[in-house]
Amino acid sequence: MYVCLSQIVSMLPFKKILVLINYNINSETVIKKIAAFADNPALELHFIFVIPYFSWKTILGFKQSVNKHFKNKRMLQKKIEADIVLNEIQTVVFKTYPDIAVYTGVLIDGAINPALVQYIHENQIDLVLSIRQSLKNLYYSAGINHNYIVQNANCPVLSVNGGFLQQNIKSILIPVYSFLPDKKIELASAFARQYNAQIYIITILNDNEEQSKVIADVFYLTYKRLKDEGFNPHYKMLSGANAPDILVQYAQQINADMILINPEKNKKENSFIKRSLNNFLSPVSPLQVLMMQSNI
Repeated sequence: MYVCLSQIVSMLPFKKILVLINYNINSETVIKKIAAFADNPALELHFIFVIPYFSWKTILGFKQSVNKHFKNKRMLQKKIEADIVLNEIQTVVFKTYPDIAVYTGVLIDGAINPALVQYIHENQIDLVLSIRQSLKNLYYSAGINHNYIVQNANCPVLSVNGGFLQQNIKSILIPVYSFLPDKKIELASAFARQYNAQIYIITILNDNEEQSKVIADVFYLTYKRLKDEGFNPHYKMLSGANAPDILVQYAQQINADMILINPEKNKKENSFIKRSLNNFLSPVSPLQVLMMQSNI
């Protein structure tokens, strides 16, 4: 069991959070999600309503200005509807958390993921919060490439399901590969302290004896680091050819509430992560999925 360290003040290490908004996300949902971060007095919240803009010119690579989008009556109507949603969210957030700095904006672009990366860089965002509520959000999620944002903005993306985070996170799963996952350990420790959650670590060995030895050594170092942080992690070392299925099954077996994904640069391992994410990022998945840059 995890022992609560009462002498450590719990606070998640995020100061500037970008919350992705769409037509199916209302103020009640937003309040549930940001409650987990609201104890940070320096918190900034950026609520960005994303509207993908598709045209033959943008598909062929021609950049169009935002003003050009607004000349399109359909896009202009979407912009007005987006502003209404954002105004409602901003009003409720101000009433609930009057000391938090709130920024809102509508992002319309044919290349929506590069546009998000640019916004993240310009505003020094340190976490992107993506809310998946139901099957209705499939169209929206399809336009946002979490892996692209993580790799190109060097910014973690937290994909969350419905409900309050503090009620949902009681078990945290860290998959371990061939490098020491420093950032995973840091963030898993922060979430575990915040919610008094149990940490689980897992690694999956393959037929390559030399590579398996490296992974096993890193797995031990990860366990030791967590022990030094004051945790008592549960650990599992498995082997098998179908690594994605093994990881998904283990997450279900321990009733994991959160998983930290840190894609490897190796194409084969990256494919393994992507296949696993198809299950983890499903709108009906119970998991909170935290993705971060490779090898950090």
